[in-house]
Amino acid sequence: MSGELPTPSQLSRHLRHLALVYTLHDQERRAKACTRAAWPLSQLSPQALLAAHQAGTLGQLRGVDPIAAKAAARFLDGTPQPGLSELEDQTPAGLFDLARLPGLGAAKVKALWTELGVNDLTSLQDAVDESRLNALPGFGPKTRSKLIKGLAHALGAAGKVRRDTAQQALAALTPLLDAQCAAWEEVGPLAQGHELVHHLHIVAIGAPELPESAVEVTLAPTDRAAFGVRVLQLSSDPAHAAQLDLDAPELLGLDADAIYQHRGFHPTPIERRRADIPLVRLAQRRPRLVRRSDLQGALHNHTTASDGRDSLEAMREAAAQRGLRYLGISEHSQSSVWARGLEPERLRSQGEQLRALNGQGHTCRLLAGVEADILKEGDLDYPDTQLHPLDFVVASVHQRFSLPPQDTLARMTRATSAVCADIMGHPTGRLLLSRPPNDFDMELWLQHCARMGVAVELNASPKRMDLAPQWLARAKELGVPVSIAADAHRCSELDNLDHGVALARRAGLGPDDVLNTRSAADVLAWVQQRRAARRAQVGPG
Repeated sequence: MSGELPTPSQLSRHLRHLALVYTLHDQERRAKACTRAAWPLSQLSPQALLAAHQAGTLGQLRGVDPIAAKAAARFLDGTPQPGLSELEDQTPAGLFDLARLPGLGAAKVKALWTELGVNDLTSLQDAVDESRLNALPGFGPKTRSKLIKGLAHALGAAGKVRRDTAQQALAALTPLLDAQCAAWEEVGPLAQGHELVHHLHIVAIGAPELPESAVEVTLAPTDRAAFGVRVLQLSSDPAHAAQLDLDAPELLGLDADAIYQHRGFHPTPIERRRADIPLVRLAQRRPRLVRRSDLQGALHNHTTASDGRDSLEAMREAAAQRGLRYLGISEHSQSSVWARGLEPERLRSQGEQLRALNGQGHTCRLLAGVEADILKEGDLDYPDTQLHPLDFVVASVHQRFSLPPQDTLARMTRATSAVCADIMGHPTGRLLLSRPPNDFDMELWLQHCARMGVAVELNASPKRMDLAPQWLARAKELGVPVSIAADAHRCSELDNLDHGVALARRAGLGPDDVLNTRSAADVLAWVQQRRAARRAQVGPG
């Protein structure tokens, strides 16, 4: 083996991929073996997976037969699976997109392909429109309803990539752009703070020769005189650009900020150059958007105690290197067995470990929290007596995403009413490009958040980016604090905060709207004050 061993979750995804391919090509024994093994292997810690692989004992684990053990070992060693590439070549690429839709397992994907000729998202939409799914076994009303919602979400995201993928593509091009251009700027959806990116749009002084990229690149060559004008033209919607009269010759030679000032306005940040955002005259006070440097800490992070990859000490050091003064540790809770969630005794023990580490006088303080699961009826999966001692609690949904809208609203409302539910984690549960957001009345729920005094999370993991900008803006209007959370499972993922700040800026959030721009002492005081207020509302008993 060389390099870093794949994670248990990566191995599980690979086995599910194998199961799909084998199912589609009638290799049922292999498909069943991979399907059975995917779950137990995903439950191992990285250390246990490494130990079992090195000892050659993967096949001795419950649910892992010799076929799956060999497939897992090959994947962990970086060795190709025999015959897989040939089977993949015989598989329409669109079937892999279908398999990511909620409610579509390998058997249902095969039925759509073999019985209806459906081989991609578009042909599935055609089948839905023509009601051809209605007679297909296994596709009853509930399955069809869930599938239709997931399909609409997937089609809306077609051709787009997550922010981290776009960022990596831009990083790969940066040395060439720096070498071949006098100046350049990315002005597309990535810079504008969008959750998903369909292309990189680069304004460049010069005409650089760029290689093929993992993300489509639109290049706008220009000269030095027109650079500022082109940046504004391509980063603004038409109504915003029209107010600046960018075709006027006197603007040539000015950079973007100077153009605004020449027109008598404060510069509008790239995330806000839209028709619904008014220009601000120089004589007026300009609202300041939150910056990455405003964040004093990060709440909602995981370590090897649950499903994280790095230790407490490593995470603390990485946070300090990024200028953070405190780091909230919120492992998964006891209901999240799949993530090695903490039973009460392990939760208490970790709190003691955090206090001991804080006694070392490190520049980054550790805050003791937990990511408590919201159960089906809206209860948290620890009693208040176990949550009260914690510095903060993030409450999140991790299961049962397909409840009816009214049931989901009731669930979220009850959870928000809990005395120790301080921050509502990734509120809609969406996974970009794979799972649509939970369907419930977000307006009513945010109003309830305001009454309960809780904060809502902007989960900055690029796979989530949850909440969406319109709801972040509404939280601001209602006075609901927003916690920009890295949801880091390893040290490098603390950089997710950059994605969160971009989305927060797009929503118009300033430093005062964001919970973790406050000091650790102020966050702790806020938690205690809101809990005291809730206890007063609830009353004795």
